[in-house]
Amino acid sequence: MIDLATVLDCFDLRPLGPDRFRAPVTGFPMATWAYGGLLIGQMGLAARATAEGRHLRSMHVGFLSRTDPDR
Repeated sequence: MIDLATVLDCFDLRPLGPDRFRAPVTGFPMATWAYGGLLIGQMGLAARATAEGRHLRSMHVGFLSRTDPDR
Protein backbone atom coordinates (compact mmCIF):
# COMPACT_ATOMS: atom_id res chain seq x y z
CA MET A 1 0.00 0.00 0.00
CA ILE A 2 1.21 3.48 -0.86
CA ASP A 3 0.88 6.25 1.70
CA LEU A 4 -0.33 9.79 1.00
CA ALA A 5 3.12 11.34 1.49
CA THR A 6 4.51 9.17 -1.34
CA VAL A 7 1.71 10.27 -3.66
CA LEU A 8 2.17 13.96 -2.81
CA ASP A 9 5.94 13.70 -3.41
CA CYS A 10 5.14 12.91 -7.06
CA PHE A 11 3.81 16.45 -7.43
CA ASP A 12 6.84 18.24 -5.98
CA LEU A 13 7.91 20.16 -9.09
CA ARG A 14 11.38 21.74 -9.13
CA PRO A 15 11.77 24.96 -11.16
CA LEU A 16 14.47 24.84 -13.86
CA GLY A 17 13.71 28.27 -15.32
CA PRO A 18 10.82 30.68 -15.79
CA ASP A 19 8.66 28.12 -17.57
CA ARG A 20 10.41 24.77 -17.06
CA PHE A 21 10.09 22.25 -14.28
CA ARG A 22 11.46 18.86 -13.36
CA ALA A 23 9.04 16.50 -11.71
CA PRO A 24 9.91 13.34 -9.84
CA VAL A 25 9.75 10.40 -12.22
CA THR A 26 7.66 8.31 -9.91
CA GLY A 27 7.30 7.78 -6.22
CA PHE A 28 5.85 4.35 -6.66
CA PRO A 29 8.53 1.68 -6.23
CA MET A 30 6.59 -0.91 -8.23
CA ALA A 31 6.10 1.36 -11.26
CA THR A 32 8.26 0.69 -14.29
CA TRP A 33 6.76 3.52 -16.35
CA ALA A 34 5.05 6.84 -15.73
CA TYR A 35 1.28 6.88 -15.77
CA GLY A 36 -0.85 9.32 -17.75
CA GLY A 37 -2.78 10.56 -14.73
CA LEU A 38 0.45 11.45 -12.96
CA LEU A 39 1.72 13.34 -16.02
CA ILE A 40 -1.57 15.23 -16.36
CA GLY A 41 -1.44 16.27 -12.70
CA GLN A 42 2.16 17.45 -13.03
CA MET A 43 1.31 19.39 -16.19
CA GLY A 44 -1.59 21.09 -14.44
CA LEU A 45 0.62 22.20 -11.56
CA ALA A 46 3.27 23.50 -13.98
CA ALA A 47 0.64 25.44 -15.92
CA ARG A 48 -0.69 26.94 -12.70
CA ALA A 49 2.82 28.04 -11.69
CA THR A 50 3.51 29.78 -15.01
CA ALA A 51 0.12 31.37 -15.70
CA GLU A 52 -0.37 33.55 -12.64
CA GLY A 53 -3.92 34.81 -12.24
CA ARG A 54 -5.31 32.38 -14.81
CA HIS A 55 -7.10 29.08 -14.28
CA LEU A 56 -6.94 25.80 -16.15
CA ARG A 57 -10.37 25.33 -17.72
CA SER A 58 -9.84 22.39 -20.00
CA MET A 59 -7.17 20.03 -21.22
CA HIS A 60 -6.90 17.65 -24.14
CA VAL A 61 -4.26 14.95 -23.87
CA GLY A 62 -3.47 11.94 -26.00
CA PHE A 63 -1.04 9.21 -25.02
CA LEU A 64 0.47 7.04 -27.73
CA SER A 65 2.37 4.67 -25.50
CA ARG A 66 3.74 4.33 -21.99
CA THR A 67 6.63 6.51 -20.85
CA ASP A 68 10.06 5.31 -19.82
CA PRO A 69 10.75 7.29 -16.61
CA ASP A 70 14.53 7.12 -17.12
CA ARG A 71 14.36 9.20 -20.32
